[in-house]
Amino acid sequence: MSDNKAYGIFGGSSGVADTINVSGNVTAIAQLSNSVLASTVAGNADSTGDSSAIGLSNYDVTIIRNGIIIASAINISKNNASSVSGNANA
Repeated sequence: MSDNKAYGIFGGSSGVADTINVSGNVTAIAQLSNSVLASTVAGNADSTGDSSAIGLSNYDVTIIRNGIIIASAINISKNNASSVSGNANA
């Protein structure tokens, strides 16, 4: 089992949103690439993965005057399983 997370800007871990006050732009980018491989010669191969990408989370954002918010999250996950003489699950 593979468990991966990617965060651009992540706050509020105490349950209360954090704040961003800015005059200008805010860019939050999270990018994750996750590969899980399970292989066996004689037996069962199970390949499982859990992944998430979060661009901007748990923030109150205030932009003073002009500005933009760009938040993106890209998550690419791949599971592969192989077995010579057994079951393969991906």
